[in-house]
Amino acid sequence: MRTKSLLAVTFVALSSTFLWLKTSSNQMERELSNHIPNSIDYERGVDSGIILERLLRIKAGNIDSLDTHPFPHFMMHIPKTGGYYVHPKISTLLFNSPKYQALRPDERFRLCQLANGHVDGYLMESYKGVNCTAWMSERPYLNRPKNVYTIIRNPREHVLSQYFMCTESKEHPINYGKHKMPSLQDWLFFWAYAKEGRSPIDFGCFDPRNFASAYSKFRPELDTISDLQKKFTVIAPMDEMDAAICVIFLHYTGWIPPPCNCTLDGALSRGEGGHHGGEDHGVKHHGSSFNTTTYQNELIDLLTQKDQILYKYAKEIFQQQKRLTEEMFEVVICSKFKKK
Repeated sequence: MRTKSLLAVTFVALSSTFLWLKTSSNQMERELSNHIPNSIDYERGVDSGIILERLLRIKAGNIDSLDTHPFPHFMMHIPKTGGYYVHPKISTLLFNSPKYQALRPDERFRLCQLANGHVDGYLMESYKGVNCTAWMSERPYLNRPKNVYTIIRNPREHVLSQYFMCTESKEHPINYGKHKMPSLQDWLFFWAYAKEGRSPIDFGCFDPRNFASAYSKFRPELDTISDLQKKFTVIAPMDEMDAAICVIFLHYTGWIPPPCNCTLDGALSRGEGGHHGGEDHGVKHHGSSFNTTTYQNELIDLLTQKDQILYKYAKEIFQQQKRLTEEMFEVVICSKFKKK
């Protein structure tokens, strides 16, 4: 009798599991058919006026780093978008620039790194005797800074990079629950169908659902591409990392440093866009090179519907911003930094 009851319970459990998987499969088919945004979403256009107004201020010598605004520049580092490449590059470009070296010690300024520290209640005023006029932190979008900059990564690469950070990184054995992480496919499936509000503490890892959009406080159902421009002085795709750093540097300092100026090189500078280097955190696999299955790609698509729009907008905005910057300052911005 007990055996029959146990078999009955097992049958009911298996039936429920089968029904859930079938329902999930049908749900996936419906969502996949709708996950690509309507083309009209992309036809609202980049507002060149917003870009030109900021460039004209720089051209006139109105540099935010030199005014009295309490929070002139904020580099919003979305995790796994090359932030640990951006900070030293901007610092090196600044400190090695002839214009910077010509400044008096009391006129000099710098970008200060707060890592994942708070920026609401505390901003370090100086570091190593140099005044901080820009701060970088792994904190979501703030509307308090006068200028906000960020880099948006290809959504597929971004999701994979988050996973490998949590499973392979040697730098964060305590903070990231390596032992809790399931296989890539199971992790993607879990988050594709997890209820809203479910905490990433489940695996001691990131919540990959539209991660960049959540950080940027981007709502594609409400925000137009010009709304995004008003929030960010520079928002650029990670595919054009070096050029993006050059444009950020211009807005931060008011000049284009020599490694960013490829005017004399002409068309030679129009090669492949710069990509970040050196930030692997000890992982073996990388989002840009890992081969995923068709099913895994479908799950990633479900997880990044908003991020896909954000990434496309970032590419469109930066393409126009780079072109207008080159025209106004009569330069060719390097796709990759020039070497000495």
